[in-house]
Amino acid sequence: MRAEKRHRSQAVLVVEDETDVRELTADVIASTGRTVFTARSGVEALRLLDHSEIPRPCLILLDWLMAPMCGEEFLVRLNTREDAPELPVLVLSAHANAPPETITASVLGTLRKPFEVEELNRVLEEYC
Repeated sequence: MRAEKRHRSQAVLVVEDETDVRELTADVIASTGRTVFTARSGVEALRLLDHSEIPRPCLILLDWLMAPMCGEEFLVRLNTREDAPELPVLVLSAHANAPPETITASVLGTLRKPFEVEELNRVLEEYC
């Protein structure tokens, strides 16, 4: 059964410190007709969300290993927000130490890098 589309926005926030991965992921998302916003770090992503500089995202794609704020710290800070449970997060990671889905209710799972475009498109179709 498909997840109910709870969000009006078709905006996706990509939080990724590697320029090539961030840009390629953004290009794939944009090619589906969705609006994509990018952040180079968790700090930058929180700033975008906190100051309403972007529409409410239907999905946040979050790199797990970043500096200066790792994905885990981003989730901790995100969870202090009132709307945190309603912001679905998909973790992007090439490493086996990515979080279990139980780390927070908003984490949908992990998409292993490098991922196939079809995998990303399936997630976008389900949640956005």
